[in-house]
Amino acid sequence: MQIHRAVSAGETPRFVLAEPLPGLPLELVVEPLGMIFALVAGSLWIVTTLYAIGYMRGHHEKNQTRFYIFFALAISCTMGVAFAGNLFTLFIFYEALTLSTFPLVTHAGTDAAKRAGRVYLGILLSTSIGFQLLAIIWTYLLTGTIDFELGGILEGRAGEG
Repeated sequence: MQIHRAVSAGETPRFVLAEPLPGLPLELVVEPLGMIFALVAGSLWIVTTLYAIGYMRGHHEKNQTRFYIFFALAISCTMGVAFAGNLFTLFIFYEALTLSTFPLVTHAGTDAAKRAGRVYLGILLSTSIGFQLLAIIWTYLLTGTIDFELGGILEGRAGEG
């Protein structure tokens, strides 16, 4: 509740998890829009969890512990996306979300599930590296920053037309 009070008072709590390169922090920032995203995702996750429990038990699925571990990792990564303080953090948590959901896609262990998992990883990793990462680099080259800012990163920094 203290974080909620701080945000309600107009403060923006920041938490640097790591700084793999100088000036490139893995940073979480708690702000109103991120809180709304986290609230929506968390609420939907509760409903999804209830469904998953019923499905897993009803179908007597094997390796339920493994499933729920990766399920929990996925919501944790989703919260990282919600509270990302910059494009680098968003990218890292998005990739972590992709990797943590791969075992959920392949959970059945069948050849079809394994193939679906390979396709899943191929599509998500190739598009995020090929588009998102390149866009992050391009944004940095245009603006000199990858930090999320009020009004947008490009406002007043990118050339006209």
